[in-house]
Amino acid sequence: MTAGEFVAFRAEMIREYASEQVRAGSWGEEAEELAAKQTDDLLPDGAETPGMLVLAAENAAGAVVGRVWVALQWPGKIGAWICQIEVVAEQRGRGYGRALLRAAEEATAAEGVEAIGLWLGRRWAEYLTFVATVVFVPYEIYELSKSVTALKVLTLVINLAIVVYLLVSKRLFGLRGGGRSERAEYDTDVGWPAIERATPEPFLAPASAHDPAAPGDPAAPGGAAAPGRPAAPGGTTGASSTSI
Repeated sequence: MTAGEFVAFRAEMIREYASEQVRAGSWGEEAEELAAKQTDDLLPDGAETPGMLVLAAENAAGAVVGRVWVALQWPGKIGAWICQIEVVAEQRGRGYGRALLRAAEEATAAEGVEAIGLWLGRRWAEYLTFVATVVFVPYEIYELSKSVTALKVLTLVINLAIVVYLLVSKRLFGLRGGGRSERAEYDTDVGWPAIERATPEPFLAPASAHDPAAPGDPAAPGGAAAPGRPAAPGGTTGASSTSI
């Protein structure tokens, strides 16, 4: 994928992701800004970001008709994950989607990755999982109307349990506050505030009577230090950051 193609892909991906989050009730007016930040955090070097594959499909005329973005590794996950796959609307139904999936499988295999999956971090994927599960329930009820067996009853009960679990745990259709509440809970549990809460304050040894100036003393070289934090060289308080 060329740099120009990536710019178009990035803009479209940000618009789509922001729209999904707004429809789910997770974000408001700041949706595009948040979507852009998350995208740039994951793809800081664009299509050349290490550990990421961004592939484009072209038709016979050389026009780009689809794209796929694959993360070769993901924290806490095994194998590669498809983060985004899309085909231009007017080109759908012509096999480009399957071609992109095959290209993604071949590219990840060439990188030594043995498994590839679909990343269900998008809100629409949770609804897709729900629909894919609930669609079998009428058929299972119909089968029970013809004959009752322990296996059929067990299958229906399991699928109904999955449906209820998805509805409640994923807050679908506005339950338990919907997508906005889910996002707020996620940010509280794994966002930067959670990291700050879990990070212990640095331990400062008691000042020695023989030390000319102890860390944190206004008389220390470099100027005053913030309470509980050592002073950085040059008299300013150091700050740490991390990228996920």
